[in-house]
Amino acid sequence: MAKQLATINIVTDDGQDITGDLNNQEYKGCAVTLTDGREGENFTSARGQVRVRGNNTAEFPKKSFRLKFDTKINLLGLNDGAECKSWVLLACYKDVTFLRDAVAFELGRQTLAENGYYCSDFAYAEVSINGKYNGLYMVAEQQQVNKNRIDINEPEEGYTGTDIGYLVEYDGNAPRTEKKENYFRLTYNDYPLTCEDGTQFVPGQMMRFGFAYYTIKSDFYSVEQSNFIMNYTENVFKIIYDALYNDKFTTFNDDFTQIVDSEYTNSRQTIEAVMNVDSLVDTVIMSEVLCDNDIDFSSFFFTFDMSALGDKKLTFQAPWDFDSGLGMMRGLEELDKIFSANVCTNAMKALNPWTAIMFKADWFKQELAKRWAQLAERGVFDRLITLIDKVTETYEPYFARNYELWDNLGKIVDEVQGDTVTTFVTHADASAYLRNWLSHRIEFLTDYFESVASQSPPTEEA
Repeated sequence: MAKQLATINIVTDDGQDITGDLNNQEYKGCAVTLTDGREGENFTSARGQVRVRGNNTAEFPKKSFRLKFDTKINLLGLNDGAECKSWVLLACYKDVTFLRDAVAFELGRQTLAENGYYCSDFAYAEVSINGKYNGLYMVAEQQQVNKNRIDINEPEEGYTGTDIGYLVEYDGNAPRTEKKENYFRLTYNDYPLTCEDGTQFVPGQMMRFGFAYYTIKSDFYSVEQSNFIMNYTENVFKIIYDALYNDKFTTFNDDFTQIVDSEYTNSRQTIEAVMNVDSLVDTVIMSEVLCDNDIDFSSFFFTFDMSALGDKKLTFQAPWDFDSGLGMMRGLEELDKIFSANVCTNAMKALNPWTAIMFKADWFKQELAKRWAQLAERGVFDRLITLIDKVTETYEPYFARNYELWDNLGKIVDEVQGDTVTTFVTHADASAYLRNWLSHRIEFLTDYFESVASQSPPTEEA
């Protein structure tokens, strides 16, 4: 039996549709009403603004939206009822299952969130614009610094000191989507990496113009702050690289502006002093399950909290944007190899340096294997399969209604998609492919991590 879904009706002040693309994402005033939600979820004519959101997805006929309410509000009970101004309505136009981001968020909430890091919650709703049905959407949270979301220091407006929290996105789209003062670029040509399969890879060779771009996604108010986080990001990678590849164990000086010699005697001590390793363990586990090459280019987030209460360590959290993952991308329909630290067969042929670098450390691979076994024992991976089955059965009429309007089932709408998507006639077809792909991937990773765990433990101790 289909579950009753809530409807979010957005009435624009000018009575016109919400239009835009990658280069035109202007807010317009609106009033939002939510009906048919559970007890306590409904509201009427909440004032706010709305705009089209996304990069490549903003070019699709069915748009995703960002809602920014005038006052804090909760949508659909997400995140334990936390009230915030900004929310996201994901169109799921490319991923006709509406499940890839759902699987990612569920896995993130079972891993990262369990350890105190942030991952968006999610729910489904139908969306109407000016009373006209616009399709089924996934409701998610905005990636932002907020005590109820990414809980790092948020500076007061106008504060120019560098002792604040920073949210950073590894973001290859920055030159075409961000103001110049909001992003910086680094090169990794001097940091050749050894892939998990033993091959060599120089990250700069595959980056646009030879650079990696980073966008500062949190509020900042001075050039000193933007320069600080650029230098910190570059130096923390160098500390990690030198520890793993050159047996050189360094650290930061007292104000975190320079690299200095340390008293550490091994790579684990060195890296744990500048990184919350458990956050990267969970991030790599997610990357291995989801296999979405977008993180080799963009939509990959990390934080530093340099405030008095912050731990001043590199922290990976806020996973986002997985509609190209889980067997969707051409060349990744079947993958029986490690994803995070191998150049896989697809159009991008790239690597995220932050996930790839740690495979040089046997102790890190042992941590991955240990974490995988813990999650498997708790039934986390089984719950991902159950989620696919439950959503497929529960919302079938809503999928059908969405396809009737947008006619995107069985069609390639993005150049990264493999031809498999053309075989889908129903949502059940697309869902079954996803289910089978994920089941196979989990089986492969279980065998891989069991093999890692059976190897001699590393000699380095923290």
